[in-house]
Amino acid sequence: MTFLRGLWHGLKVLGAALYAVLTVGLIWAGLAQLGTAPHWGWACLAVVLAVFAARGLIHNRGVEKGASYVIAAGLYLAFLFVAAIVTNGL
Repeated sequence: MTFLRGLWHGLKVLGAALYAVLTVGLIWAGLAQLGTAPHWGWACLAVVLAVFAARGLIHNRGVEKGASYVIAAGLYLAFLFVAAIVTNGL
C-alpha cells in the first residue's frame, strides 16, 4: 500500500509541474499564434481558461488538490494531442 501511495504522490507532483508549465506554454503559444493563426491562438487561450475554471470547480466540490492538477494536466495533454492530429494528421 505504501508503494501505491508513493506512486500517487509522484503522479500528483508530476501533474502539478505539468499543469504549471503547460499553462504558461499554452498562454504563450496562444498569444504568439494570434497574428498568424488566430483560430488556434484563441483555442489555446480558451482551453487555458476552461481548464483553470474546471480545476477550480472540481477542487471546491471535494476533489483533492493534487488530483485536480493531475486531471488538468491530462486535459491539456488531450488538447495538445487533438491539435497535433488536426494540424498534422495521423
